[in-house]
Amino acid sequence: MDPRVGEPLLFGLGPERLFGCLHAVPAAPATQAALILPPAGHEYLSAHRSVRQLALRLADRGCTTLRMDLRGCGDAGGEKDSGNLAQWCEDAEQGLQLLAERAPGAALHVIGLRLGASLAALLGAQRARAGRPLASLTLWDAVVEGGDYLRAGLALQQARHGMRQGADDDGPREVLGYRWSAALVDELRSLRLTTLKPAPAARVLLIDTRAALLTPLADHWRALGAALDSRHLEAPDLWSGDGQVALIPTAVLQAITDWLAPA
Repeated sequence: MDPRVGEPLLFGLGPERLFGCLHAVPAAPATQAALILPPAGHEYLSAHRSVRQLALRLADRGCTTLRMDLRGCGDAGGEKDSGNLAQWCEDAEQGLQLLAERAPGAALHVIGLRLGASLAALLGAQRARAGRPLASLTLWDAVVEGGDYLRAGLALQQARHGMRQGADDDGPREVLGYRWSAALVDELRSLRLTTLKPAPAARVLLIDTRAALLTPLADHWRALGAALDSRHLEAPDLWSGDGQVALIPTAVLQAITDWLAPA
């Protein structure tokens, strides 16, 4: 399989299979392996091309990379409004298991975008508590406060379609054609990365393209012992739903690649 194309895979336990595309290192056994966790909803579409380009860059640097769709998203199995953070953490763990099988002995890294970054942090903390720490974690425009993310999504839905739905209302939500399950909404209300313990990895890269205030998060994880690199980079806005799908934030992709897999 041409690593520039990637190997499409159905994997995971149970009838609702997960989908991923594996970009393997053909020349020699890989010593590094990375799992990319995408954003959710309309942000998934906007980031899809960038995620693929990032996987290609990492594979070119000798890092076997899996970009995967989580349950209920993209080409993975499951009802489209069934996903939630707890389930997606289990899905991501299966992605790491696949990487460990295809790149035995390689150090495992996780890269997450937006809500996928929050998921990566939760997964990293779970593995740290279980004594199975990740080698590193990269968070690209992470959702630090789930309540803020929920309110911003509903405001975007209202601005585009004139629908009114409060962040505290009961039931599922819909944002630009994507439904958020009631379970996911409940999880978002309580999601705060600044209270997450332990540190999700020994090495963490925070990428911020939105002028968000990430200092409290960086300080929190540094206090827990993580070696943390926080960077603000100018990039096209992939998350606003304005259709900038074709734009590639080259500076972000290069920064992640250089940090994770130096030439």
